[in-house]
Amino acid sequence: MLANCSALSVKDNTLQFEGVNVTELAEKHGTPLYLYSKSVLNQQISNLRSALAATGSQFRINYAMKANRFKDIMQFIRNQGDIGIDCCSPNEVDFALSFGFSPNEISFTASNLSNKDLDRLASAKIHVNLDTESAIRRYAARAAPGTKIGLRLCLQLEDGYYGESMVYGDKFGIRLEKLDEIVAITRGYGLEIDTLHFHIGWGLQKSFEASLKEASRIAVECAVRIGTVVAINTGGGLGPRFREKDNPLTADVWAQAIAQHTKPHNLRIECEIGTYIAGPAGIIVSEVNTVEKRGEKLWGGINCGLNLYVFPAYYQIEPMLLRVREPLEEPTEEYSIGGFINEGIDVFARNRKLPTLKEEDLLVIFPTGSYGSSMSSNHCMRGDFTELLL
Repeated sequence: MLANCSALSVKDNTLQFEGVNVTELAEKHGTPLYLYSKSVLNQQISNLRSALAATGSQFRINYAMKANRFKDIMQFIRNQGDIGIDCCSPNEVDFALSFGFSPNEISFTASNLSNKDLDRLASAKIHVNLDTESAIRRYAARAAPGTKIGLRLCLQLEDGYYGESMVYGDKFGIRLEKLDEIVAITRGYGLEIDTLHFHIGWGLQKSFEASLKEASRIAVECAVRIGTVVAINTGGGLGPRFREKDNPLTADVWAQAIAQHTKPHNLRIECEIGTYIAGPAGIIVSEVNTVEKRGEKLWGGINCGLNLYVFPAYYQIEPMLLRVREPLEEPTEEYSIGGFINEGIDVFARNRKLPTLKEEDLLVIFPTGSYGSSMSSNHCMRGDFTELLL
C-alpha cells in the first residue's frame, strides 16, 4: 500500500511523510491535517511533460486549480514556469491572476454562466471554452470582434468513474448534431473558434484507452471541418490509484492515444489536469476517537468527515487507510470507519481489514491531494483543518 504514495515511508515502526515523522507533525499542527509532497507534485508534472513531449506534438498543460487551490501549491505551480491554469469560475480566475499568471496562461471552462460571470471573463481577456448558444451569444456582446474561443463538445462517450457513481447526460457540451449550427452562429457573432474541448470522464482506467482514442478521432474530425481550430483540449481524466483494484491509464498511453489523431493535423494538445498532479501528493492525518462494537460490526470513529473529503460519500470511492504506528503490521480486524459529521453517509470504509485500532491512534487517509480541501465545507461547524506542503 505504501507504493501508492512515494512520499510515505516507515522509520522506527512509525509512518513518515517526506522523511518527517507523521506523529510529530500531528502533535505540532493538530488534526485533521492535510500533508502535500513537493516531490510527488514534481514527479507527476514531469511524467506529464515527458509523455506529451514524446508524441512530438506541441502541447500545453493547464493545472485544474479546482482540484487543489492551497496557496503553497498554487505558488509551486506558478514557479514551474511552463504550466498554465484551468479555471471554472471568475473567482478562480482572479485567484490565479493574484499568483502572477497572465491572462494568456489561463483557460476557462464552465457551464451555465451568468451575465455577471461573462462580464468578468470578458474583462479579464482570458481564453474561454463555451458550450451553449446562450453563453456564446451573451459573451459575444461583451467581447471584442474576432475574439478567439473554444467550443466544448458532448461526445456521449462517458467513461472513468462515471458509470459507477455519476450521470451527467447533456449537462456539459454541444452535441455533435448541433455543432455545424453552433459554429455558424458563433461566426455570425464575430467570434473565432480556435479550440475544441472534450472530457470523457474522471479516473480513467487502462480499459478506457479505446474510448479516449475514439473521442480524439471525433474531435479532430470536427476540428478539420471547422478549419480554424489549432488546439484540441482533452479536459482532465487522468488520476492516481484511488483504490487497490484500480488500474489507471498511464500518462504515456494517454498522450499517445490523443496524438495518434491530433499530430497528423498539427493540432496542439491542451489538457486540464488536476487530479493526476495533486491527488497522489496528499494525505489526511486523522485521529481515532472511538473504537466500539455495535452489533456484529466493529467501528472506528475519526476526527475527519465528508466535509473534508467527499469521495466516499459523493462518489462511493473508499480511500486507502494506514495506521501511523507500526503501519506494516498485518491487518487483523475488520473495521467500518465513520467520520465526525452527523450524516449517515459519512463513512470512509466498510468492513476494511486493518491492524488493531486504539483510541488516540493516528489514521492516514490517502490519496487525498485532490478535491479534498478545495471541496471542504463548514458543515456541522467542523470545517477546521491545517495544510502543509513539505
